[in-house]
This record gives sequence, structure tokens and C-alpha cells, in this order.
Amino acid sequence: MTELQIIILTTFLTMYITKFLSIQGMYRDDYWILEFAVIEDPKAWFAWHMRAMKRWDAQSYREALINWVMAKLISPNEFKLLFNISVVLRLLKKDNEAKEYFALALKNMIPGQEEELKPLIKEWQEGKMRLLT
Repeated sequence: MTELQIIILTTFLTMYITKFLSIQGMYRDDYWILEFAVIEDPKAWFAWHMRAMKRWDAQSYREALINWVMAKLISPNEFKLLFNISVVLRLLKKDNEAKEYFALALKNMIPGQEEELKPLIKEWQEGKMRLLT
């Protein structure tokens, strides 16, 4: 092996080990998978959405709302995000804002899924709070 080959190999191995050490936490806990997904690509709205779902499951509703709003900033016309924001706002007793987001969600409904979403819309109008995952 020449000196240049050794330098290249050492550089490659050092970069690989350094990257592995910085992300090894995500192999131990799914919380870190989401955190690293947001770090790697902050413009991935679905990573923000999944972060919000984690916060919702932990009953941190305000933090869930913050994460869904961040996802909405990236993808402002996503039906799922708008609907979930309306659910959280309703839970937080901000009914006027919840209605606005619900109306916005209805405007951005995915074409062809109207029939599938009818029961969900009816539940929202009856006051039930179910999220879209």
C-alpha cells in the first residue's frame, strides 16, 4: 500500500467512524430517529409530523401543536396537518381557530378521498377528537 492509499483509507475510516458515533443514539431509541431525521433534513414535513405524534402520545399537546405548525410551515396545504392542528386547537379550547383550520383542511382535502373522510369529518363536527396519523 502506498502512502497516498493509506491516507485515503484513514480519512475514509475516520469520517465513517465519526458519523457513526454521532448517530449511534438513533439505533437505541425511536425518539432519536425522529430527532436525527429533523436534523438531517429540517424541511421534511413528515419528520415534524411524527415528532408531533410523539408529543401527542405523551400528552404534551402544546408541544404537539408547535411541531405540527412547523410541519405546516414546510407543507402549508397538507390535509393531515391542518386537520390535526384543528383537533389540538379544539382540545386547547381555541374553538374559533380550530374552526378556521378545519375549514382550511376541508379546502385542501385530497381529491378522491372525500368518501373515506366523511366519517372523520362528521366525528370532528360532533366534537370527537381523533387524529390522522
